[in-house]
Amino acid sequence: MCNLKRVLSLILAAMLIFSTVACGGNEDDPSSSTPSTSEKSELSESKSDSPYPDPNNPVKFTFFADCTWLPYDNLDGITGKEIERLTGVSFDFIKATDSEQLNLMLASGDLPDLIMTGSSAKQSKLSRSDISYAYNELIAQYAPDWEIPEIEKNINSYYSEDDNFYMLRNEFNTIDQILTSETVGPNFGQMHMREDIYKALGSPSMNNKEEFYEVLSQVKEKYPDMVPMVFNPRELGSIAQLVGIDYGMPTDENGNYSHVMSDPKYYDFMLTFNELYKNGYLLKENFTYENDDQIFQYASNGNAFIITHYAGNDDQTFTGMVKSVDENASFVQVPLMEDWNYTLGVSGWSGLFITQECQDPETAIKFMRWAKEPVNQITTMMGVQGEDWELLDDGGFAPLPKFTEALESGNKDALYTPVSFLVAATDYIRESNNFYANATPATKEIYKDATQRANWSNVVYLCYPKSGSDERIIMNDLSDLESEYLSLLGTAETQEEFDKVYNEMITIAEEIGLAQLNEYLSTTYQSLSEELGTK
Repeated sequence: MCNLKRVLSLILAAMLIFSTVACGGNEDDPSSSTPSTSEKSELSESKSDSPYPDPNNPVKFTFFADCTWLPYDNLDGITGKEIERLTGVSFDFIKATDSEQLNLMLASGDLPDLIMTGSSAKQSKLSRSDISYAYNELIAQYAPDWEIPEIEKNINSYYSEDDNFYMLRNEFNTIDQILTSETVGPNFGQMHMREDIYKALGSPSMNNKEEFYEVLSQVKEKYPDMVPMVFNPRELGSIAQLVGIDYGMPTDENGNYSHVMSDPKYYDFMLTFNELYKNGYLLKENFTYENDDQIFQYASNGNAFIITHYAGNDDQTFTGMVKSVDENASFVQVPLMEDWNYTLGVSGWSGLFITQECQDPETAIKFMRWAKEPVNQITTMMGVQGEDWELLDDGGFAPLPKFTEALESGNKDALYTPVSFLVAATDYIRESNNFYANATPATKEIYKDATQRANWSNVVYLCYPKSGSDERIIMNDLSDLESEYLSLLGTAETQEEFDKVYNEMITIAEEIGLAQLNEYLSTTYQSLSEELGTK
């Protein structure tokens, strides 16, 4: 069998493309069109007591996906055929041609049976009783024993104005569900170090900033041709642990959610970059890097001890790179330090809507229940159990040779046409199982540590200001300001120069509207936490 870790890495890479690119965009829609309204349909009596669709009574749904970037145009592959065999459900699939197509469909009232979108603005437009069926009403009528956690109901009803929920977003779990899972592989900013060099140094402790600096000093002294550390400018969270700042959800001096520039630890955070540079642990040009390839070159040529990126199995990716120049070299993730402090948001992404035009809402909601069962989530991703994939003892899963061959030949999408995220089937735990399944034993321990220590939040991502709002403009401007001044602060030659540049940056931030944004983030987080019953 082909190397399992390599295969799972490829699967994960494909899934990340789907889960990080917003279907039709995650921004508010610029269109001002108003959805047309139609009369709400009455629900008929249930045709069957079964909680799932009847495979002997086939139903083909018209299905629109708000995904212009999808690499296939139908759902007729192995995954779709297995779904049809098990449930009787198939799809007349329509892929969006542009980001405005769904808006035009809503304006005209000409809607298919099912609609999928990852755009929060479009999800709000679709979360109306004259446009879509409310899931809670369908569940009560046709699947009364399907229990949805109250928090999940609240998260999804957030997008409607009538307290009903019209979707169940994928990539969501409650905090309790995450904390009790044994196979979560959370993805966060992380440091990766050369294991061979670390062992040659005697595997010294790196549990805090002082110890970390001491190890970098030894690397600089004993390996003068090597860069002690390379950081990714678009990922600063891994370095945040050196001062204990929560880069995922920074807070002001009163503990209120705020922009990171208002966090009391932000000064020390920026000063850390300056210390790393002045001590010779970072190169000056590192502050000018603009893409991942500029970072990855240090793994490929073996010239860096520490590389920062993400926890999602990048240690194995970097190991594969460095072995091309040194067969004995390898990378491992740095265990979390004592001041590691990180908020990980889990609010969901795409949603599947059952429109008022749906020919068979009973089968549609029963299909959703079927698709969200843990084993069926894998079926919607990978096809036939026992032929394409198998369950593992730890609750994860692994591909079988048939799937592996399609993956490595580049034919996976064409042959399988994965349906999982399109029907909002896979939850956060199942998605992150891929990281965990692919991890080394040492990385699995880091994942477990991070899962228990992280500040999980179902709310924080919902506080992001809407596109076009004053607060969103302020946030974007502050992001640009921070990027511009990171280089100036990091490469300041004296403490006096650093303080002058830092105070200049904060003054500009205040002029941009830092206080206004902080007020918005704090009040929005507090009100949503109370409204949704979670943090």
